[in-house]
Amino acid sequence: MVAVTHPYLGYLNTPPTSIKLLDEPSEKLAKIDFLQSPDNYQDCRDGWERFQRSHMERKNYIGKYGFSIYSKETLDALAQYLKQANGPTLEIFAGSGYLSDRLAKRGVPVIASDKGSATFEKYKIANVYKRDIECDVFDLNLEEFQTVIMAWPEMNPNAYLVAQKMQPGQVLIYVGEEEGGCTATEEFFNEVGTNWERLDGVEAQFNQHHYSFLSIYDSFFVFRKI
Repeated sequence: MVAVTHPYLGYLNTPPTSIKLLDEPSEKLAKIDFLQSPDNYQDCRDGWERFQRSHMERKNYIGKYGFSIYSKETLDALAQYLKQANGPTLEIFAGSGYLSDRLAKRGVPVIASDKGSATFEKYKIANVYKRDIECDVFDLNLEEFQTVIMAWPEMNPNAYLVAQKMQPGQVLIYVGEEEGGCTATEEFFNEVGTNWERLDGVEAQFNQHHYSFLSIYDSFFVFRKI
């Protein structure tokens, strides 16, 4: 595979020569000064210029790919886990479908679903990589899927209602901020904190090479309904 220069390398303090894929940045993201990892969250007040740069690049990134950065290493770990699951995967609120597209290319049986919303207009999301079903999430038969992925659900009741509707034994992979952040709602976190078990070991695999823009504190959370 030919290495290509990543468009954001111009903002590196000490830029590496290249990374493997344009839209699947490698673990060299650790060298980018406007990104952070879950075990090294930074206070943006220590560098306003870095924060401004991060904010600008995040807007550009959302328009091309989506709200969360998925490194090659994270995608590989996620695909390996999902291929060992006892059934297909559904991504709801899939947006551009970038995550599902990358998982499908790794052999994961995944369906991307999204109804579309004002978010597309707000963040100028121009690309649709994969969208298998365009409908309201509550028109889907969630029981057909072993695993449901929701990345960056909006702060409305939908994430909670989906989690409530899922059946014992199903797995929910949530990508977003913790309670009190800018994704999902208090009702959602109460639900997954009461009727679900947390799969910490699986989370650790996904978060090992996960990076966020400054002032964004998202990570992977994995739950199994009990």
